[in-house]
Amino acid sequence: GVVRLDPSVSRHAAEAAADHVFHRLCSAGSRVKSAELAASASFARGLACSGALAEPSSGALARHPLWPQLAESSAAAIKLRVGIAGKSLPPCMVMHDVALAVALSRPWDPETSSAASRLLHILPKPKEVAACALAAV
Repeated sequence: GVVRLDPSVSRHAAEAAADHVFHRLCSAGSRVKSAELAASASFARGLACSGALAEPSSGALARHPLWPQLAESSAAAIKLRVGIAGKSLPPCMVMHDVALAVALSRPWDPETSSAASRLLHILPKPKEVAACALAAV
């Protein structure tokens, strides 16, 4: 599922949760586990889709370092798994959540833009994704 930010959640609580997810991704480094990446992506997608980034009072959320870190951690996870025999790529839904969250954040911010670009170059191509989806059926 996706995390949905209830309108009654304070901006400070949302920022604290984003801080927590950011620090967990940072501490995992390039060896972020699939479950951790999935939970982080779900949270980030929910936060981005909630409209919290569009509110003037949530400027801190729009500028939060979570967005570029999520892109960097995802790119590192893909790069690491591609090089290890028997390791599968993160699920397509996780990559969708990551891409959507990063796209809805501040792609014009230089740090986020650079991280998003690195992620784009390492994401599996549609042909690879289709082959993966067929293999799962």
